[in-house]
Amino acid sequence: MAATSASQEALRLRNIRAEARSIVSDPSNYMRVEVVYFAEARELAGLPGESVSLPSGSSSMDAVSFALKMHRRLSAIAEHTRVVVNGKLVRNSFKLHEGDTVALLPPSCGG
Repeated sequence: MAATSASQEALRLRNIRAEARSIVSDPSNYMRVEVVYFAEARELAGLPGESVSLPSGSSSMDAVSFALKMHRRLSAIAEHTRVVVNGKLVRNSFKLHEGDTVALLPPSCGG
C-alpha cells in the first residue's frame, strides 16, 4: 500500500513540474492570481495564501481545482467551501483576470 501511495505522489509531483515547465516556456498564455486560504482552509493548506499561474481564461473553479491539486487535504472541506473573488462571492464559472484575488472560505461554526 505504501509503495502505491508513494508512486501516486511521485506521479502527482511529476505532473505539477510538467505544468510549471509549460508556464515558463510560454508565459503569455498564463495569468497570475492570488489564492488566499481562510480559517480551516489555511490550516489544511499549511499557508495563508500563494501566487499561482493559471491558463488565461481560467475560472474560479480552475483556481479551486489547482488549490486542491496542490493541497490534497483541502478536499475534506471543498464541497462546502465558498469562493470569493476580489471581495465578491462568485459562482464556479466566474472568469478570472490577471491579478485577481481568489479567497477560499470554508464553512464556519457558531453564529
